[in-house]
Amino acid sequence: MPALLIALLGGLWIAWSGTHVSNPEIRSSLISFHSTSAQSIQIRYSLQFKHPGGNHQCTLVARDLDKNTVGEIVDHIPLGQASITREVSIPTRLQAVNAAILSCRSL
Repeated sequence: MPALLIALLGGLWIAWSGTHVSNPEIRSSLISFHSTSAQSIQIRYSLQFKHPGGNHQCTLVARDLDKNTVGEIVDHIPLGQASITREVSIPTRLQAVNAAILSCRSL
């Protein structure tokens, strides 16, 4: 009986966590990046919002060949859009070879 109860509760928890994580508040997707100079890298990404009415921001990072962070910027998203594609330049202190979306959050 205890094993059945634990299995039932565990199954319900897995089902809840799977549906909660599969539908996040902000869904981000990296489209492309390219180095424009030794002190800048361009990143293009798209966002989809569950609740587009609020303030949103994303933290973007640039990394060098050894995966050290050489640039970081906070991108503030305009209000009232359910889906948006952004192209942002990240200033760097050294030559960057890749860029990434570190996090996105609602304010």
